[in-house]
Amino acid sequence: MTIRHWDGRGGLQTSRPSDRSARRGLARPEAKAKLAAARDELFSRAVAVLAGTASEAAETLKRLLASKSEKIQLNAAKLALEIGAQLRDHLEIAERLAALEAKDQEREQALDYRPRGVVPRSGTA
Repeated sequence: MTIRHWDGRGGLQTSRPSDRSARRGLARPEAKAKLAAARDELFSRAVAVLAGTASEAAETLKRLLASKSEKIQLNAAKLALEIGAQLRDHLEIAERLAALEAKDQEREQALDYRPRGVVPRSGTA
């Protein structure tokens, strides 16, 4: 890990902390959050690039199904069926997860509900 900082004289300085200092710094919750956010951003960009090529890849696979070579046709058919099954599974899991999250959010809202004007009792019974 390299750190860049101003040297106090108007210049930019580069330094490398010890591994122990770097690990200690990355153990802080705010550093972990920044690292997770940066990782998520990189992953999102990669997914966007792949999503942009998905249509072209599907067209290529479709074209290979019409190949003169039966071996190529067989491999393309296997791949199309495998990918189709994986996509179906991913979509089903995503739908089920969304339903569970919605139920969980409803449950949390129900637990947090307090009628107006009702003040919770303090430690007295």
